[in-house]
Amino acid sequence: MPWAGAGVVSGAFIAVMAAAFAELGPLFVVVIVLVLAALPASAFGVWRLGRALLRAAGARAPKTVASVGTGCFALSGLLFHGGASTADDLAVVGLAAGLAVGGGCALTELSPRIRALGIAVAVVGALAAQLALPPVIAWYEARSERRTAMGDPDTDFAVLDGPEWTRTGVSDQYGRLALFYEHRDGDGVRVETWNGEHAEPLDYQCDYRQMECERQDGLLIVREEGVIDKVRTVLPDGTVASVHPEERDGAPDLVAAAQDVRAGTSEEREEIIDAAEG
Repeated sequence: MPWAGAGVVSGAFIAVMAAAFAELGPLFVVVIVLVLAALPASAFGVWRLGRALLRAAGARAPKTVASVGTGCFALSGLLFHGGASTADDLAVVGLAAGLAVGGGCALTELSPRIRALGIAVAVVGALAAQLALPPVIAWYEARSERRTAMGDPDTDFAVLDGPEWTRTGVSDQYGRLALFYEHRDGDGVRVETWNGEHAEPLDYQCDYRQMECERQDGLLIVREEGVIDKVRTVLPDGTVASVHPEERDGAPDLVAAAQDVRAGTSEEREEIIDAAEG
């Protein structure tokens, strides 16, 4: 009866998938059906092989251990799409899941008294590795990118210190640190710190035909065809900071925003590195 039930479920699943992909052509449907049909057979083959090898090695619970390993293998196949995106991430997730399943199987084999614990360790470990690890890896990688974007800890970086502005994001753009701020009226600006390999002098682009530069109260106002395009200032250590409008409705006052730019503190540096926003 269990095998008959499994056959009915597998057949229904294959039929639904065949109907879903029917518009893609008969050959494609045949390939999909064959692949799906091979999955249960593959799982059963892995289980039989594992049980045989464990029996040959003198294992105490070859059937249970083979079932746990095969079940976690199948579970991994179902969850494979759910997180890791690079080869390195997949290697970490695979190693963690393999260690968890291996440890669970070892506990299952040691004694019938802790067999349930071993099964739980294997299943929960496999789930945790594939569902919990990818977000942690992504957060760590994003944090490392933010630390790189912040540049040398001994150099200044620009923050917008105005009561009407709220920081909404951070990125490493064009080799420069970029902090994004939103005004309470909805206008947004981007504050760049030229602390990367593409840093340029304060008057960069001022010799362009369509550009016009004006110095005003320690600021360099850069206009393009008569419209203020960006406003630059210099931080205490000589690093250039540049304020740009975001592509939104409205026209933020770039001059007023640039007047509120200052060098960030070491505490703010760590806060930005640990920030959860983009």
